[in-house]
Amino acid sequence: MAGLSRNLSPVAPELIKQDKNELLIQMVSSPPGRGLLPGFYIGPREYLLPAFWYRYGIKVTVTNAITMVMGVYGILLMLIPLRRSEETQYLWGGAIILGFTCHSIPTIVINAPFEPIVWEMWRHFSIGFTTLFINFFTNRFIPVSRTKQELGISLLLIVYILVSGITVATDNHTLYFQWGDKFWGILSLSLGSLAAYNFMLELRFSPTLSNHAIMASGILLMFFGAHDVLSVAGLIQRQHGYLIHYATPIFAFIFSFIFLYDLLIPEIMSKLLIKSSNPGWR
Repeated sequence: MAGLSRNLSPVAPELIKQDKNELLIQMVSSPPGRGLLPGFYIGPREYLLPAFWYRYGIKVTVTNAITMVMGVYGILLMLIPLRRSEETQYLWGGAIILGFTCHSIPTIVINAPFEPIVWEMWRHFSIGFTTLFINFFTNRFIPVSRTKQELGISLLLIVYILVSGITVATDNHTLYFQWGDKFWGILSLSLGSLAAYNFMLELRFSPTLSNHAIMASGILLMFFGAHDVLSVAGLIQRQHGYLIHYATPIFAFIFSFIFLYDLLIPEIMSKLLIKSSNPGWR
């Protein structure tokens, strides 16, 4: 028997009858009502193995690899301002990737030594900080100064953290599990939409290739993020799981392209200018 789980579960031959068989599947989820049982297959092991390993590769191996690689890449990006202090957009771009990496960690950890409420708050806090970093990044990438706006959304995030902490500290875990995803989902989508709106305002005055590439990756992140928020809120089908960790490498690739573009193009143009003014120069 195989599904989207990490295990291929055998059925003892002595339990199979020759006529009619009934399969009773019982799941225990924490919190209750939050479990997910997608479609699964029943049949001989040799027939199930190809489908199992394909799904395992997509849902487990690829996700784990993306999470680890993006974590390292995010840290490396954050180190760039140490050499180029004026380009702080790389600091916040790396923070975005690292934030999405932290958000994906609960999906790859098995048998974590934490209460489910800890993982729930970890997911919410990491995505909340990530959307804050997105706003900081867009304001520095354009660049434009929005100090009051950044202060306002930072204070809003602190309020969300305090409300969440008080709710959990007063032992209202059921309330948090019931409303936490909606509570934080509204914040994340709102802050993401604010960053996209601000970026689109400036895009009219600076329609460069780099700006369009960042806008495209931002729209992709918003689309996948909205899918995940609606999914965990139970408003759409959940059998496909979360998608945001698949969008992160695309953002990282575009960011790498922009970094190389900004790094190499000025150097190439400078050499061409020198060569045109000094024909004998090589």
